[in-house]
Amino acid sequence: MSEPTRRWICRAGFLVGCLMPTCLTVGWAVRAHHARAAAFALKEWESRILRETGLVVSIGRVARDDPDEIQLEELVFSDPETNSPVATVREVRALRAGDRGWLIELGYPVAQAGRLARFWNPIDDRLRHARGPLDWSGLLVADHLTLRGDGVEDLGLSLVECQLSGGESGAQARIQFSVDGTEPTDRASVEIQRVRSSDKPHSTVRLVTGSTPLPCALIDAWNPGANPMGRSACFRGSIAWRGEADGGSIEAFDGEFSAVDMFELVTKPFPHHLLTGTGTLKLASSRFVDGRLVMAEGTLAIPHGIISRSLIASAAAWLACDIDAQAVNLGDRIPFEDLDVRFTLDPRGLALRAAENRSRVLAASGGRPLLIDRGESVPVTQLIRCLVPDRAHDVPATRQTAWLVAVLPVPGTSSESGTSRIPDNPPVRLGDSTPIRDARTARH
Repeated sequence: MSEPTRRWICRAGFLVGCLMPTCLTVGWAVRAHHARAAAFALKEWESRILRETGLVVSIGRVARDDPDEIQLEELVFSDPETNSPVATVREVRALRAGDRGWLIELGYPVAQAGRLARFWNPIDDRLRHARGPLDWSGLLVADHLTLRGDGVEDLGLSLVECQLSGGESGAQARIQFSVDGTEPTDRASVEIQRVRSSDKPHSTVRLVTGSTPLPCALIDAWNPGANPMGRSACFRGSIAWRGEADGGSIEAFDGEFSAVDMFELVTKPFPHHLLTGTGTLKLASSRFVDGRLVMAEGTLAIPHGIISRSLIASAAAWLACDIDAQAVNLGDRIPFEDLDVRFTLDPRGLALRAAENRSRVLAASGGRPLLIDRGESVPVTQLIRCLVPDRAHDVPATRQTAWLVAVLPVPGTSSESGTSRIPDNPPVRLGDSTPIRDARTARH
């Protein structure tokens, strides 16, 4: 064997027997180290997000973990108690913005309708200084957010932004978004202020829709079952809300509900009355004190529909309305048109008036008047009696009327309200004996 051949064999043996196993061992060790480091970083970020949001999160991959830039992929958020899914995000990219803030970009987030309120807790905690330092700021953005519900059509929001900042005197959050299919320049906004300077720290929330109505389906996405207007209803206007440590309440409500399903609003909670049609409800100068309505003015307009004789009779009996003499021959279900009512509601009572140039006609049927206003005010409690005509109670108490009793400006009691029905010295009967009127008489 020649000398060059022996050298070639020795070199090949060195490569195969020494260098290659060493490289494989080092490569395996480096890969195992990176895998352990990646798994540790993934668990660390899952724990950190749980602390920040109160939601359990599963992260598919930590694509970048840098002090100034973090990139996480395939995130699945779920409720820590029920493990039910809350949201998914394809990608989260966080960039440091200065010494005390972050810019967070969400890629293709999908939130489960009905569980959207779970994301309020981390925002509220930040505003109340329950998490993190006082001096901070942040901007969270998403080009598109999908709200997905069970058996309900998806609702898309575009150009979603949530800007937060905090300081010694208080904290602020401003959320802006637009609904798919509307002008992106006319976005709705939710402004939240946390005031810490007073003796009673509180939060104020103000929703402004802009000129584009918002679908009331957003109410169901936030609080399932809280939308009595129907799936197609929309709202345009503003709502002001105040929250304190012991709860919160609406302070002002001004705007217009369009495409209101009257069957959902009236007949579904009060099935003994029938009212169908699609209407528009406008509220102006509505004011609340401690969650109770103290003043409201507005109109209700329904172009056409069907109303039951029972609801017509209740309106005549309790809401100071008159029924046209011909209406008694129209049957139990009466077609109507041009129902247009102006209402004023305050502690003095409820007043129904016909629209201008309607000659006191609240609604018509077949071209003839159906309901006519008397121009009188009635106690607010009679609205509840109209909806639940139960003469066994002064104010019918049912699950359906509980929210009305809590919100309406019901009158208080006073010495002029009437005498008590309970006698000062009620008779006491022992078995089948005669009543005992006085304890001293009984002893004798």
